[in-house]
Amino acid sequence: MSKQVILCVDDEPTILESLEIELHKAFGNDYRIELAESGEDALTLIEELLENSNELPVVIADYMMPNIKGDELLKRIHARLPKTINIMLTGQANLEAVGHAINDAKLYAYISKPWQADELKRTIQDALYTYKQEKVLTEQNAKLQQLDKFKNELIANVSHELRTPLNAILGLSEYLYDMLKSELSDKHKELFSIIVQSGHKLNNIVNDLLDFSRLQHKNIELNLKAVNMQEMSRIIFSLHETLLDEKALEFINAIPDNLPLVRADENRVQQILYHLIGNAIKFTQQGGHVKVSAEVVCRNIEREIKAPLDPTTLEKVDYQKLDTDHKDNDFYLAVTISDTGIGIPAEKFERIFESFEQVDGSLTRSYGGTGLGLNLTKQLIELQEGSIFVESTLGSGSRFTFILPLADEIVDNQVVQKSKAVPKMASFKILIVDDDPLTLELFMMYLSLAEYTISTAASAPEALAKLEAGLKPDLILLDVVMPVMNGYELTLKIRETCSANELPVLLISAKNETSDIVSGLEIGANDYICKPINRNELLARIKTHLMLKYLKSENQLVDMIFQCNHVGIVMTDAHVNIIKVNQAYLDLFGYREEEVLGKNPSLVTSGQYDSSFFQAMWDAVMTNGYWHGKIINKRKDGSIWRGWLTICAIKDNANKVSHYVGFLGLESKL
Repeated sequence: MSKQVILCVDDEPTILESLEIELHKAFGNDYRIELAESGEDALTLIEELLENSNELPVVIADYMMPNIKGDELLKRIHARLPKTINIMLTGQANLEAVGHAINDAKLYAYISKPWQADELKRTIQDALYTYKQEKVLTEQNAKLQQLDKFKNELIANVSHELRTPLNAILGLSEYLYDMLKSELSDKHKELFSIIVQSGHKLNNIVNDLLDFSRLQHKNIELNLKAVNMQEMSRIIFSLHETLLDEKALEFINAIPDNLPLVRADENRVQQILYHLIGNAIKFTQQGGHVKVSAEVVCRNIEREIKAPLDPTTLEKVDYQKLDTDHKDNDFYLAVTISDTGIGIPAEKFERIFESFEQVDGSLTRSYGGTGLGLNLTKQLIELQEGSIFVESTLGSGSRFTFILPLADEIVDNQVVQKSKAVPKMASFKILIVDDDPLTLELFMMYLSLAEYTISTAASAPEALAKLEAGLKPDLILLDVVMPVMNGYELTLKIRETCSANELPVLLISAKNETSDIVSGLEIGANDYICKPINRNELLARIKTHLMLKYLKSENQLVDMIFQCNHVGIVMTDAHVNIIKVNQAYLDLFGYREEEVLGKNPSLVTSGQYDSSFFQAMWDAVMTNGYWHGKIINKRKDGSIWRGWLTICAIKDNANKVSHYVGFLGLESKL
């Protein structure tokens, strides 16, 4: 291993010789002393040293040199070697030059000529020691970064491995409960509930660890949208139902149904409420109560916007008058979780939001917990442009209030119409692909209850072989992480022959990073579901994709029918207003599409029939569902058109007419 180099630069040979003698005497056993008589020579020598893998801990440069002065030289050396210690040696440098060297080259020291031998030696010793220490710190930092990366990978991998058995525990428990609940005693029902809630609690701990790691590295991603806080709090309380009953606690959900929505990440809001409500339940003694309430608040935008949000800057407003009052304000929803628990000492108000902090040591033993919940809660709220405050009286209870901005748009309640009838679930075939036998069995049980026709494959190659052999599923449920060929690769193979409309693919994975979900959707998957999987959510998503597929194929069939070029076709709504026609209909009567849409089909009547004819026609349609016969109509130009007409009534699930369809052709084609 070659010695490290101390470089001396001065345009006076006698100075260089003196430096070499003194430095060689003090450091020659451990370091090589190199000399350069100009800035240009020094830069050239440095490149040669680097080519030969020599290390350069210290450079000593004179200030007054031709062409390149000392401060400029040290600036260039610092840009090339930022770890090298730079020392200026001169008796003529002004304060401005020294200032430049300090700012631009991180000048370590300034030694005046003529120097004292002891001062020179001591300065170089200190510089070499500093270099060594910084090198050690750099190496240790690199090791720590590597360990941190390893820790993140370990957390991600362990969480993935935990989620798969968690999915089985939760899924099988819910499945068995639904199968056996009519035969179970109240005690056994309670035990099933404890199993499910314990599984959810463990899953939340896994999520907390992952999020804690992400927040430390500031790489957490949010999916902001309009969120209903009343609904979120109801869901979270249902997860804590057993503990509420066990402690005889009263739960009060005082959030009004018609409050505005907030702009937030729905999953993060659930996480925030889970921690705050969970803490309230945990620290409230037998017979107490836990309450969730909310109100709209505002802050005038003329105040210092960058100031932290706090209760003194907020004003309660009537949310029903948001459009007329307080126009110059920022609006938020303030959500308060209050309890009648043990309370928190005032001196702990700030510390409870720190990582791994508990109210005190004894409570850690009495109540448990990781100490991450409130820290994560605070960070997640602040990431969503909100704040959290605490009020508490020791022995009387606590009030945690967090605020989040209102959604930009008010979402009106909409009446969802019933969908058209679709085939029975049993007529749909689903292929499940998963290398884990337990998960495969769980999905089979889920889908068998919904009466789907099921096929399975324990690997991607097996699934591919079945598809190539002629299996034609309506939907594929596909695990992402599998040996040999993963779910992404199989999806790409499937998309070579089948579009997303033809064969929906739902990816299943314990990996819940946004980047994983985006990758899955970009390669052609229709949906991405994260473990542990809620059975009802899974069945709902499967049904939605099957209905979309069915309706798309049905719409394609309608489009194909309307492309018919030898029969005129007209469709109306229930009020007999034209909503769709084909080109053949327009050709028959000489109209443009915009001239007939929204009009009544009587537009083309010839005037040769009285009202009794049309009454008999519609009586037949309403009684039999159709009418067929000869008809005389009139074209746009007034000429008579003779042909045949078939009218069909289309009914919805409630057996009410939703559409009418008419088919028309010339007499010669009757």
